[in-house]
Amino acid sequence: MAFTYRSHRHEYDPEPALRHAAEVTVAALVAAGHERTLRTTAETLCSALARLQCTIADTYLGKGVTRRLSSPRPDMGDRHAVDTVDRLLAAGLERAGPAAAHPAAAETVCRSRIFLTELHHWSRTRTPGHEWDG
Repeated sequence: MAFTYRSHRHEYDPEPALRHAAEVTVAALVAAGHERTLRTTAETLCSALARLQCTIADTYLGKGVTRRLSSPRPDMGDRHAVDTVDRLLAAGLERAGPAAAHPAAAETVCRSRIFLTELHHWSRTRTPGHEWDG
């Protein structure tokens, strides 16, 4: 995937696909907390996303970004995003109960926030919100 040429046509921009891949990965990790049979698939998706983000970061964004992606430190905003996804999923499944901790999902939100912010900084474009931002 080459980022050095950025088309003005929205459908050729890889960023929305990367953003949605992060959103799907977080949803899968949270869903795996509700349905254990999804765990292996969710973890595989998470690993693939992390490798893709690190490869792109290493190629275009620099070693400092790659290091930050390798050791994500979720903040309260990242955990709140996961809680939002958990709440929406639980409501859709009609399962009440307290939100569970989803550390892998929180790390994925953190990694994706870092990656997409740096990608937009590099490309000098505005960073759009995620589905979990409301």
